[in-house]
Amino acid sequence: LEQITKDQLEIMKGQDAKEQLQVIELQQQKTLLMMDLLTQMNQSFNPDLDIQIPAIEKIYENIKFEAIYNQALVVQPSIRNAVLGQSLAHQNKVIIASNFYPSISLSGFLGTGYSQLSKDIDQYVGVITTPIGYTQNSNELVLTQRPNYTSKTNPYFTQFKNNFNPQIALGISIPIFNANTVNFNVQKASITEKVTQNQLDQAKQDLYKDIFKNHQMYLTAFKKVAVSKQLVAAQKVAFEFVEKKSQLNIATIYDYLNAKNNFNSAEIELNKANFESFFYAKLLESYTKIFEN
Repeated sequence: LEQITKDQLEIMKGQDAKEQLQVIELQQQKTLLMMDLLTQMNQSFNPDLDIQIPAIEKIYENIKFEAIYNQALVVQPSIRNAVLGQSLAHQNKVIIASNFYPSISLSGFLGTGYSQLSKDIDQYVGVITTPIGYTQNSNELVLTQRPNYTSKTNPYFTQFKNNFNPQIALGISIPIFNANTVNFNVQKASITEKVTQNQLDQAKQDLYKDIFKNHQMYLTAFKKVAVSKQLVAAQKVAFEFVEKKSQLNIATIYDYLNAKNNFNSAEIELNKANFESFFYAKLLESYTKIFEN
């Protein structure tokens, strides 16, 4: 069995205590970060809740910046809103400019009506004689006769048909005295159109910079993954070599702890690089649905 001196044993105990302290501090940081995350999600804190570690090995290895940017130009709300604003401003200018030209209008009207006063002869009942005055010379009574009959109100559909009244009108308007007003409104609309175009260009530039920055961060993290894997492999070999030397009492405890720390640090850097590449891959994915099957 390996012979360990008292001072080496104490050093190993100190290293173990130091690592336990680091674990406690990291657990505390994780708890606080989980609380912040749940607060932003409007959920109560649950000490048993944990985050599942994603399949880091299946990282997207061929994320093209141009593809992401071109698709983001179609789906991003800020770009779509700016495009809509620019299109509305252009259409508004075209509508205002149309006031320079004559306009023709065509209108039509259909009407009918119904009244209870609309009567028609129902039945003839004879003649009524009615005096209307006297002659001038002989002072004789003058009589007149008129037919006597009963009446009835015309039916609804009969009146609807008889009172049907179609109309059609054609009008033309020629602008003569409002050219200056129209020209002023067109200039205002042109300025608005240029403002909305600048807003669209600015939105595209901001989107370009954001995607480009995050894409560069992803590429850097992805390269760090490859380098970190090589470093982990090298540090693992070195640690195993020192561990065998320690078992043969030809390596000091300091050599052993140093090799172990180097190996642990390499694994930590690899995990960080993996999570960074995963994070930026998902962040790029959020700009577009290009990665969905």
